[in-house]
Amino acid sequence: MKEEIETFQKRLEATRDEIMSLPNSQPPSMLESIPEQIKKLAELKNLGIISEDEFNSKKIQLLDKM
Repeated sequence: MKEEIETFQKRLEATRDEIMSLPNSQPPSMLESIPEQIKKLAELKNLGIISEDEFNSKKIQLLDKM
């Protein structure tokens, strides 16, 4: 069970790192809509995967694209 939890945590961290490293210049066709991205970020924040500061930083980047 402990190994499964550690594996799950590593996957969550990898997903967080992937989301936080998305460049601001990707074409819109390659990305979900900005509101959908913000919703996913909020879910990660609520799960404790990303911090409030990380969420706000990425949300500002996304809103600047609108």
